[in-house]
Amino acid sequence: MRYSHKARPHVKYLVMDMNASYGQLVKSVFPNAHLVSDRFHIIQHIQRTFNTLRIQLMNRLKKSNSEDAKKYRRLKRYWSLFF
Repeated sequence: MRYSHKARPHVKYLVMDMNASYGQLVKSVFPNAHLVSDRFHIIQHIQRTFNTLRIQLMNRLKKSNSEDAKKYRRLKRYWSLFF
């Protein structure tokens, strides 16, 4: 709110985290700004999603035959290499 009402429409880009409630507030304060997510939160989101998928796959492989059990053990042992 320290920017004047005259200066706010001239803001072109705004870097922020991925919280949805901020987006609504920012659009009301800076109507012409394009919202850009910061790199940290993008990478964090990708890592969480990838890890969730890895765990889902491991749970499916855990209940399968011996060949799948080998894949399960590889995913369990070398999970950090994927990151």
